[in-house]
Amino acid sequence: MRFSQILKLVVLLLVLATGFSISGGPQVWCTVVVCSSYDVAQKYGFSRCDYSDVQEAINKAKEGDGVCVLENYVGNLRISKDLGLFGMGYNNTAIQGNVSADLYAPVITIYNAAVDIAGFEIRGSFTYIEKEGGYKEYWPQLGGIAISGEDAEAYIFENRIRGVSYFRKSAIRVVEGAKATIKSNIIENAYYGVEALGGGLAQLDNTRAERNIFKNIRKQICFGNCIWGDF
Repeated sequence: MRFSQILKLVVLLLVLATGFSISGGPQVWCTVVVCSSYDVAQKYGFSRCDYSDVQEAINKAKEGDGVCVLENYVGNLRISKDLGLFGMGYNNTAIQGNVSADLYAPVITIYNAAVDIAGFEIRGSFTYIEKEGGYKEYWPQLGGIAISGEDAEAYIFENRIRGVSYFRKSAIRVVEGAKATIKSNIIENAYYGVEALGGGLAQLDNTRAERNIFKNIRKQICFGNCIWGDF
């Protein structure tokens, strides 16, 4: 049974003590808390900070953990285990990408894992590459969330994703047979909103986008070869 399919069972076991709801939306759970101080933890009703760095918390989390992030974070994230990653609402918690650290990285990469992500503003960054003659080439973040691998199954809900891509790049990209449900997000300032590539009709069936709000998007949702237009 896949991770997202047993979400309700996890909630029954864990949420009685530590659960809460983001913006009146789906229930989430916290078994790992990421913050810098006890004062920050108290602000959101927690009594501890387990880690101060989000990637470290993800690396050390157990399968099925809910990693709750209480403060803004700067850096690209990679997730390759089944877990939940939750902010305190997109008006309160941001993940700011760091394109200077990796020119080819999206803000969040999910690979062959079942992951729920909710309650963040996810935004890109940019840098300049020095060219011959002193010319500086502008280089923005290459996407917001990238989901790949046949064992990947993502549930992306109630986030605001913006400023994460340039020409023919996507706010959310689903490839290589991955499954994704993308629901109730605000997606803005990107070339593509949601892009599903590879796998033919199977990839179309594996990718669901519902009740999202798109702003300043060239193509909201596309499947297959997105260059040829919207689906």
